[in-house]
Amino acid sequence: MSEKRSGRPRRKWLGTLADVTQIAYITAVIAAALAGVVTSWRLNGSLLWGSVAVAATLLLGILVVRRFRATPATRALWAARNAQQLAADRRRMGNSVLNAIPRNSTLNIEELSVRLEHQPDFEQLSTSERIELIRFLRESGNTPGMAGAETALAIPEDHLAHKRMVEIRGKHCAAELALKHVRDGNVIAIDGGSSTQIFTELLADEVEHRRFRNLTVVTNSLPVLRLLLECLERLGYGDNESPLRLVSCAGILRPNTQALAELSRDCPITIPSFRGILANIGQFDLAIVGANGVTYADGITMPTEFELPVKRYMIEQSVETVVLVDSTKFGFRYSHQILAFDGSESFSLVSDAPQSENPEFSHIVNVAAQSAHVAWTIETAVPRP
Repeated sequence: MSEKRSGRPRRKWLGTLADVTQIAYITAVIAAALAGVVTSWRLNGSLLWGSVAVAATLLLGILVVRRFRATPATRALWAARNAQQLAADRRRMGNSVLNAIPRNSTLNIEELSVRLEHQPDFEQLSTSERIELIRFLRESGNTPGMAGAETALAIPEDHLAHKRMVEIRGKHCAAELALKHVRDGNVIAIDGGSSTQIFTELLADEVEHRRFRNLTVVTNSLPVLRLLLECLERLGYGDNESPLRLVSCAGILRPNTQALAELSRDCPITIPSFRGILANIGQFDLAIVGANGVTYADGITMPTEFELPVKRYMIEQSVETVVLVDSTKFGFRYSHQILAFDGSESFSLVSDAPQSENPEFSHIVNVAAQSAHVAWTIETAVPRP
């Protein structure tokens, strides 16, 4: 869904037109050769005249094709497609580099090169070539979130640009489960993240199909605001008739997550702005929050504390909390706890079912099934193909 909003269908159409153009080139040349063969046959099999006809028609075909390809429109078409393909290749290779870096630890660039030696885009390269490619991808901005010197590369926090490219099916499945908790008339708090962004895309579709006619969304996420605003713009709503009321808190915008957080500990503005919002609209009916790691012992966690106060405030001020994660988060633990499984707070954990065995996921599901008195629940589903 986000692809449609970001303009990708236009680029896909451009690539399709380029393919049609290329087919036209090949067809012209083949037609020229066939014309030569037919001419040769009609001239009673004369080798001389047949050869001349083939050569002449091929030359004519090539001249037509070259003339066609030389037009400004076709040159621009090919240049645009080549640029798009190059950008897509760089993003794909950068994503492979980020996936090869272990979380919660560091490695040097030589070790990273070894981890990439069996990846499709890197396997034909030597060690020195892989290292140079890693450097190029980093310098060109295709490894967002990678930090540190070449002797100690790490990912302190996954960048939103990277997270939006991984585990899409699982996140979509979890977002569908979370959407079932929304009721018309709700005041919903949504925090930042790739999973909550997919949830917002689904919510926007529901609004677009008139299934929700009265919702208030309070968020610290710029992508959440943008997606919902684009939905209202497509529907042509103004201030007075909009089925959505959108409210944003104050704060500093973080590039890593495109979400608002406290300006500083000495100058808190985000939580005070939330208090002002709630003084006007009342309590949250539903909080939708994301997370980075889930283990039964350490609870639901995240790697940095920048947005932790926002998540905690949304949870504390909401009647119902839904934690949105994909199944790859189970088994990972980070330094900052959002929620614990100790029963002190109630929440619903929604996730897709893992495709392979995940002991931590199985353990949490078993605990929830065996105890009727836990304050939290877990909801899972198998992602659709």
